[in-house]
This record gives sequence, structure tokens and C-alpha cells, in this order.
Amino acid sequence: MILPGLFFDADLGWRAFLKTQGVTGAIISYARDSGVVGRQAFIVGFEAVRTDRQQAQSLIAYAEHLWEREATISFWQSRVSEQAPVTRIVAGRAPCHDEMARLLDRFDHMAVARHVEPDARMQALLFRSPADGAFSPECRQSISRVLPLFMQSAGAFVAARHEERRAAQLEAMFDKVSMATMLVDANGRPIFCNDAARKMLDERKWLVQGSDGTIGCTNPAHSKPFRNAVRGVATIGEIVPTDAVLRLDNEDGEWRLAFIVPAVSRFRDETSRCAMVLIHAPARTDASAELLSALGLLPSEQRFLNSFLRANSLSEAATDTGVSDETARTYLKRVRAKLGVHRQMDLAGLISRLVPPIRQRPSASAR
Repeated sequence: MILPGLFFDADLGWRAFLKTQGVTGAIISYARDSGVVGRQAFIVGFEAVRTDRQQAQSLIAYAEHLWEREATISFWQSRVSEQAPVTRIVAGRAPCHDEMARLLDRFDHMAVARHVEPDARMQALLFRSPADGAFSPECRQSISRVLPLFMQSAGAFVAARHEERRAAQLEAMFDKVSMATMLVDANGRPIFCNDAARKMLDERKWLVQGSDGTIGCTNPAHSKPFRNAVRGVATIGEIVPTDAVLRLDNEDGEWRLAFIVPAVSRFRDETSRCAMVLIHAPARTDASAELLSALGLLPSEQRFLNSFLRANSLSEAATDTGVSDETARTYLKRVRAKLGVHRQMDLAGLISRLVPPIRQRPSASAR
């Protein structure tokens, strides 16, 4: 038995409250029947198992046994010594060490407490030391009253952790894309930016983030159309699919195209409309060796083609690759034949359409 999520002493304020009730060790399970958050376990105290996941799983298996046995009772208590040894209960269910029994020897009383709602449930196994004795009626009432608050804080904590993992996965995926990509809400505030978009905002050549957090254009003439387009796509696009394309110019005479398309942002169990902004740069011709090999070009032809696409003339490409003009003409003829391009001016256009907006890995020689 392994719970999908396991948290040790999560910063939820539980330890401080439990200590006031004489509880110095606790295993708490939180589960939802719907949504993206599944079953999670929290261990409070038990510092010895913090670095030993097998022992933690054994503790959870022990708690599971008691929760299953007392499945219909909202609060139940017993002496630890009156229960079957932990080594017997967890045998065959989770890895167990001899230290497990010693972990519980320092406790005298235990209690099972649970709180159930229509779509969620929380179960707790609580331990008190011999000096604190049994759970009094007042202690039981305090724990029963606070369990719904524990459930709320656990749900918010787990959902936030889920969103952090999801955002990290999204970031890792989109950071591989060289095209600046961002999600913005209807007011133009960013929800997510990939690495290329963050660099673009830092450069402040086409887009800029204001003090209020909204995205605008460095060219004042473009800011209002840009924000209107974002607002229209993020709101009107919910009813009628709407796209927008804007040209962004900077003071250096360079330009980019901003494609704004409808998107959806999902946080916890809620979804909201937003806009995806893709900033498209002028055509790239830095084709990778993998792409050119897939097109059937030999390594020598690949080197020539990359030089030719950067050069101002065939003779310059020949010099750059260290071949004669005649050999360069032969390479060009073979490359055009393999790619099915009959005019030289179409060659760069073809390659630019084939190159995906993926960040290039450093070459072996660069590494």
C-alpha cells in the first residue's frame, strides 16, 4: 500500500494544535472522490521516519488497518499495547523494520478520528505519550471540531502542490520552444511565460510588463490594439472562436508578429478563459543536422547548405566551407535536386518552413 502523496510535517499549523491536545505523533489521510487531487498522507512527528520512506509506508499501513477496522466510527481510542503489534499488521502490506515497533513503544494511548464530507474524507491516527494519558471528552470534542479545518487546509495545500508540479511540467515543456509563448488573462496579466517569453520581456524591445503586472508593447501605438485583442480573444473567444494577429515594431526597425488565440487556464478544479500569445520571429534557417539528414543530405552537403543560407553569395559559401566554387555549384545542384527546389531563392523559404520553433541543443563540438 503506497499513497500517491506523502508529506512530513507540512507547514499547515497542525503540529501546534495537536500538541495542545497532548498528541505528539499523527498519521493523517486526506482523499477526494473527484477532481485532480487524489489520496494523500501526512505524517506529523515521527522524525525518525522522515528519511526512511519504507518505515513511513509501514506506519501508513498500520493506520490503514485501524481505519478499515473501525470504518464506521467517527472517534475511537485504545491503548497502544492492546492492539496487535505493528510488525504483524503490516506484514505483506508494506516494508517493515524492527524499528517500527520501537516507534510506537513510546506512546500509551491512540485514537482514530475521521471527518467525512460528500466528496472528501479525512482520517487520523493520533498518539499520546504515557504522561498525557487517555483522550478526555473535551479533547475528543476539540479534535472533532478542528478536523473539518484540517480537511480544508489539506485540500488547499495538496491542490497548491499539484499546481506547482503541473506548472513545473508545463514550464519544462514550453521552455524547449524557442518561440516566445505566454498565457495571459483578459486583463493582459501573465499566467505563464516560457523562457523565451521571459527573455523577451526582459529585453523590452517588443513587449514590456508594467508596474500593475499587465503586458503591453514598447511601441505605444501598439499597446492599445494589443490589449484590446487579448481582451477580445479571452472573452469573446469563449462564445465565438476568435484569433488575432498584430505586427509589433520596435525603435530599431525590427518587427515581430503576435498571434493571439483563445486558451483555457485550469487552476485546481476551476477553469477560466485566457489568451495564448505567440510571438513569431522572421524565418529561421538554422536547420539541425537531424532535420537535414532526414531530408537525405550528406554531412558535407549539410555543411554547405548551412553556409550557403548564411552567405551573401555562392562564392562566399564556398570559401566558408573550404571548397572551390565549382564544388560549391555541385553541392548546390545536388541539394536542390534532393529537396525538389528548382530556384535558389526558394531554398531558404523551404528550410525556414521546415525548421520547428524548438531551442537548438549545443552541438557536440560546442560541448
